[in-house]
Parts: sequence; C-alpha cells; structure tokens
Amino acid sequence: MSLKWSHEEIMALNVFSQVTRTDARDCLLEPQRVVFLVRPEEMGKAIGKNGSTVKRLAETFHRKAEVVEYAGEPEGFFKRAFKELEFRHLALKNNGASKVLEISLDAENKAKLFRNAGRFKYIKKLTERNYNVEDVKVR
Repeated sequence: MSLKWSHEEIMALNVFSQVTRTDARDCLLEPQRVVFLVRPEEMGKAIGKNGSTVKRLAETFHRKAEVVEYAGEPEGFFKRAFKELEFRHLALKNNGASKVLEISLDAENKAKLFRNAGRFKYIKKLTERNYNVEDVKVR
C-alpha cells in the first residue's frame, strides 16, 4: 500500500528529516499537533536527549510535536501506542475485502482510552493509513 501525502505533509516530512537526521514513515498535521510515525530503531534520534529534538520540532511547527513508534502489524502498533492500557482482546478481522481492528477493554481501561480521545483519534488514523485497516472498533 502506498500513502498519498499532501504538499504540506511532504514539507513536514522533509523538515522532520532535516531536524532529526532520520526519516519518518508518515505524518499527520493537525491544528494542535504534528505527529510523526518512526521506525523503532530510529526513535532515539527522533526524540533526542531529554526530548530536545521533539521540542525543536514543536518550535519549528508552532504546535505540539509527537513521535509514535511504528510496528510491523496493527495490533503491535496499537499496543505500543497505548502501553498504559491492558487489552483483553486485540485482533485484526478480515471482513471480505476490508480489515477491522477489534479492541476489547474492561471499563477502567476503556475510560482511560477515551479520556485521551485526541490521541486515540490520531492513532486510529495512523492505523488506517499505514496498515490498510478500514476501521478500529472498541468494545
């Protein structure tokens, strides 16, 4: 699957590369934040010592900057993105031509997930864009 980036996203990826001296797999530009998807082996360079590189990115983009760790499969990506949660069940279901990531959480963990709805929203969007997943369903 190949991603299609907007002109602004391509420019953001180039700036990220110049600032961090590493490449991002994808990025999301939102009014309040910019989010970069980075390979695990590049996370240290992308974050910088004591978060210095992320701070520089935030200054450059004039909004909060975040770096998210890529995983080979959508289940692993979601687990890494929400390390603080305990998942009951996390599975990729094939519904004909489409894939759906199904997540099951107890009430306490579900509340934690939705308390940070903004993070859930962009992690869901990155999951859909990078893993060819049509939807993420929480139960």
